[in-house]
Amino acid sequence: MSAAGRTLLSYKLQLTLQAPWLVQGSEPGLLGMDAVQLRGPDGNRVLPGSLIQGRLREAWHALRRLGLSAPDPSEWLGPEVDLEANVNGKQDRNPSRRAQRARLWIEDLTEDQPRTASGQFIARVKIDSAAKAADDGALQFIEQAEAAGSSICLSGLCRLWANAEEAKDIAAHLAKGLRWHSQLGALRNIGFGELKEVLVRPEPEPLPAVLDAQVVGRCGLVIRCNQPLAVGNQRVNGNVFRSSDVITGATIKGVLATQLINAGKVIPSWFNRLRVSHALPSATQRRASHMPHHVINKGQAFFALAANELAFQGADALPYATDWKPATFNEAAKLQGWGATRHHLRVRTAIERGRAKDNHLFVYECCVAEADTAWRAELVLPGATHAEWAELITCFNSGLLGPLGKTDAFVSTQLIAQSTQVWPDGPVLEPRLKLMLRSDALLFTAEQAAAAQTPEALKHLYQSQWQSLVDARLGQTAKVTVCSLHARQRLAGGDYLHRRFGQATKPYAPFVLTEAGSYFVLEFATLKQAQDMAQHWQQHGLALPSSVVARHGEDWQSNPYQPQNGWGELAINPELPFDTWPQASKPVAVESEVN
Repeated sequence: MSAAGRTLLSYKLQLTLQAPWLVQGSEPGLLGMDAVQLRGPDGNRVLPGSLIQGRLREAWHALRRLGLSAPDPSEWLGPEVDLEANVNGKQDRNPSRRAQRARLWIEDLTEDQPRTASGQFIARVKIDSAAKAADDGALQFIEQAEAAGSSICLSGLCRLWANAEEAKDIAAHLAKGLRWHSQLGALRNIGFGELKEVLVRPEPEPLPAVLDAQVVGRCGLVIRCNQPLAVGNQRVNGNVFRSSDVITGATIKGVLATQLINAGKVIPSWFNRLRVSHALPSATQRRASHMPHHVINKGQAFFALAANELAFQGADALPYATDWKPATFNEAAKLQGWGATRHHLRVRTAIERGRAKDNHLFVYECCVAEADTAWRAELVLPGATHAEWAELITCFNSGLLGPLGKTDAFVSTQLIAQSTQVWPDGPVLEPRLKLMLRSDALLFTAEQAAAAQTPEALKHLYQSQWQSLVDARLGQTAKVTVCSLHARQRLAGGDYLHRRFGQATKPYAPFVLTEAGSYFVLEFATLKQAQDMAQHWQQHGLALPSSVVARHGEDWQSNPYQPQNGWGELAINPELPFDTWPQASKPVAVESEVN
């Protein structure tokens, strides 16, 4: 079906259930409670949106088998998903399945009148089929906040992409699909969660103020979210995945592209030029920053080490961030403007024939923003015309961006004329540049890193890579010297990245990323060279060196760490609030750590 003319619509879903009711949560309950209610980050009971979508899919399939009018579940909810493949990081190689995505999402439904855990429960006992008596040790206590027969109202939003013709009937189809089920939640076979009433109504959402299209080329992006996020998931242990609290530029661009496709629009020609920085959780009106790696903590205070040498006399170890305790990190976060986030566990499992599939449980440790925290990013479109910039702004006219991450969250967006940093760039008044990575950067390959076995060799490698970047921009007559550096590296790899971006003709090798916060001091031959490179890096980010391009490629299909996706963002002569620690008599070349 053609996607032309589709718009993002919102509907309010309100379901009334009759107690007893149970959607089992994973949080520890009151002492002696065997099954507790699932609660959201705010402590209120929820009916998961994924459960509602699954029931909707099942109902629409059943109605269509009976020859009754119902939407195609695959058209609206996407194709059936192999959860086992997703959990294990296997890529779906079927092009038709990858191309067809959902265009209807339901957020968690929360109770209209929140109730706290009160210690009330329902007791069940298993009956021994032979003895016809209570089975030993089979007593179960199930949390219930209200008496049997009481009504429980839950509501939430359903968002979907539809044209005018589809929108005429979609509310009726939603209501019919939900009413198909007599019970929702667990223990339906014994009468739990009886569905009493379903209401579906349009819910217009307020539009944001539109940014003036005359401000061409660069603007700020503010993202706010009141739902749990699961982005940049890191496997913690087995089937537990922890969300990052940073939304990468690649994630934002990917969601934006999906929205354009859902709206039936062609991806604009300027889209590949668009650079979206990582969105960092910020507690103020300024965009937060990572902590520079040349900052140490000494005597309850923070100091920046002298630009050309490290600064401690004697045999004491330098108190870098690798040795800080939680209290020190909390103090550093205030200086960084870092917003407060917390984690919320959401347990999921694969479903087979209406029941939980054995051994297919997995957990998302989601990220939840506190009330005063917003994610702040920057949009840069080098060489933008007024027409291109106006087209970019219209992409954010709805004020919503989603679905985002594993929880299919929809976030509110706002464009602001200027993005300010908690530690802004300083002027370039001398040939020496102080550079700090605002995001991780891919500066060399695993093979090059393996060959750099000593600090001196690693410093030489950084020297050659910075020179390569300068050569590509200014020509080989321009020379740059790495005067000092404080850098840490980490490995990014594994089965998914290898399958998605690996090159079949070359042996497996992980990506080696220089971490955000790494700090470099570069000396150029002339002031003009330093100014030219600073201006270029502020517009385009840090390019991929030629050795990286030869190993991993330079397009998004072979290499995820593109500067247009927010990687390699640089702060130029950042105005840091730290006093400089006195210079030492004995210089140390490099502090490096590979995780």
